This record gives sequence, structure tokens and C-alpha cells, in this order.
Amino acid sequence: MSNRWPESKAMAARLSGLGFVRVELAPEVASTNDQALQAARQGGPVPAAFLAQRQRAGRGSRGRHWQSPAGGLWMTLLLPAPALRLLPWLALGTGAAAAAAICERCGLAAGVKWPNDIMVVGAKLGGVLVETTAGRAAVGIGINANNDPPAGVPEAESLARLTGQPVALDLLAEAVAAGVLGCHQALLEGKWQAIRRKWSALDVLAGANALLETETGVWQVKCLGVTERGTLVCEQEGRRREIRAASSVRLRALCPPA
Repeated sequence: MSNRWPESKAMAARLSGLGFVRVELAPEVASTNDQALQAARQGGPVPAAFLAQRQRAGRGSRGRHWQSPAGGLWMTLLLPAPALRLLPWLALGTGAAAAAAICERCGLAAGVKWPNDIMVVGAKLGGVLVETTAGRAAVGIGINANNDPPAGVPEAESLARLTGQPVALDLLAEAVAAGVLGCHQALLEGKWQAIRRKWSALDVLAGANALLETETGVWQVKCLGVTERGTLVCEQEGRRREIRAASSVRLRALCPPA
């Protein structure tokens, strides 16, 4: 923890108050997910939280670089891994929890875009990355909060720019973490259907036409929602198609739902 990061003490207190038995905050790390995975391999206690003011090597899905300057919320929660078949719902539920926290704390109509994007009015605010090792799940959440959106990403936005004022990072971190804990507990109880309903209510592409970019080409599709396995169902030229998050996929909205 560092005095140069004024929010750190408040963030640590709020996360400890939620029941996290280990809370680590640093001015700068390579990746909070890497910290959490290392702690898991060493048999560290859970639930644990790892936060950084900035990341040098933050990453998103499929190893893509994630710009993580000071001012954003860069947080990884280390939790017992749920059953393998439920892991997609941990990622989807975390995105829904983050969107709900933004609605609650910032008054913005945030939503989610399959598989791991956090959205507001067509702009990307952040994302989710879940990785597992040693029976633990490292649930990474990155949100552009008080930082400028990353250069070279035209669809990116930040909470401060959208609201016109700084965001209290400690309150946002608390709300997101509380939502993720609730999602995790639901999965441990086998209640993935409740998470599916919450995610679907926030799905910004439900019923919308979109461009689906894959390794084999670009297709115009209509998004129909997610299956019980957390895969995306879309309609392409009159045929239903199921897409897995593990594939190299990008979705771009063409128009709002009919």
C-alpha cells in the first residue's frame, strides 16, 4: 500500500468489510490476475482481493493487451473455483455484477456484451477475465473510471467522462466485489439460472443485428441470447448458430433490437 494512492486505505477497508481475508493494494504491478494466480499456486487464503493503481501488463481475453493507467479500477478477486461447467457463468455473472454496480454508483444505464464486455450507450467501459489454477478462480475486472479512455480504441469510454465528475473508486470496488461474491455464492448453490436472467436483462445486443467476426470470416447475424452453457446463440441467414467464448470472436452492433 502506498500513500501516493489516496484511495487505497478506503478500498482496503471496504473490501475487508465484505469478508476478504487478504487484500493487497499496490501502486503498480504487472497484472493483478498474475498476482492472484501466484497466490493460488502458493495456497493463499480465499477470498482474496488484489488491486493496483496501474498495471504494466494488464490483459484481456486471448492475451490482448489492456491499457491500465492510474485512475481506473484494476481488481482481481481470488475465489474457490466453481464446477468447470459453471465457469462461463462466473465470467458472465461478474460482467453483470460490474454493470449493476455502475448503475448503482454512477447512475448510468450500463449493460453487458457477450462474452466479457461492460458497456454504456454503445461504448466499452471495461471487461472481465477469469483464469483458474490450483482449484481457484482469479476473477479479473477492469473498468475505465477516472482515467482517460485508452488511445487507439475508438469505442472506449470512461465513467468520469460520461458522468462529468470523478468516481469514488472505493465505493465502486465495494459494489462490484459484493456483486461478484453474490454471483459466486449462487454458483456454489447451483443457481446459474438466476445469473443467466440477470445477465440477459443487461444484454445490450439482445435481439440486435451485429457483425460477427471470427477466424473464418465476417458475418451479419442477429443475436438471440445465451444458452445454459453460456454460449452465444445467433441467427445467420435463417439458421441458428452457437458460438463459444473460447473462439476468436468479436461482435459489433449494427442497429438496435427490432
